[in-house]
Amino acid sequence: MTASRPRARQAQQQKIGETLRRLNERLVADHVDDDSLQRLALLLEKAEPLVLGHPPRRREVRADQDSAYDYGSQQNLFTPVSGALNAVAPKVRYFREGETAVAEVFYSAAFEGGPGLVHGGFTAALFDELFGIVQAPKSTPSMTGKLQVQYRKPVPLKQPLRFEGWCESHKGRKSVLKGRLMLAGTQVILAEAEALFIDVDHALYQDFSRQRNAQLNAELSAEQ
Repeated sequence: MTASRPRARQAQQQKIGETLRRLNERLVADHVDDDSLQRLALLLEKAEPLVLGHPPRRREVRADQDSAYDYGSQQNLFTPVSGALNAVAPKVRYFREGETAVAEVFYSAAFEGGPGLVHGGFTAALFDELFGIVQAPKSTPSMTGKLQVQYRKPVPLKQPLRFEGWCESHKGRKSVLKGRLMLAGTQVILAEAEALFIDVDHALYQDFSRQRNAQLNAELSAEQ
């Protein structure tokens, strides 16, 4: 069988991811009856072999790659925070308004922390990812050195939310980024964040990639 074209493959992965998201939400949010759970468990056990035994996905970092958080990159389709092809992640839409990066997100019941509220860890994680996207146009990749989140109001589930992030200052290898989270369509601030990002040399980032792929090779050899 020939390999599927990239766009067709991505569409299939996204379709599967969305189905898994819906399944997970219903398993978390609803009291599913015992018979349905048993039937679902059998179906999933039969499906699991379809995704076993395939080569692992590799990551290559080119010397001329601008940033680890270029949201057009293949990796960010798989990130657990907002990747369109990762069933763990919520659906997030990113775009820019001038120098400000914006993320629009709707958290389902699968992301509940306090009753009816988004778990605070997901709020912090999306700020972190958004700040990475703020940094994306820079000529070198950067990584989080420090992240602080001030939770001002409870963040509700099942409501459209808007994250905004921007670079406040940059000096040498260090950038200070700030952001805020609001109910979409309002000026009600639910949380604010500040982060320190540190530029990383391309050679070091390429070394991370080589180490990751070397570990994959070692794991494959051990399995054979």
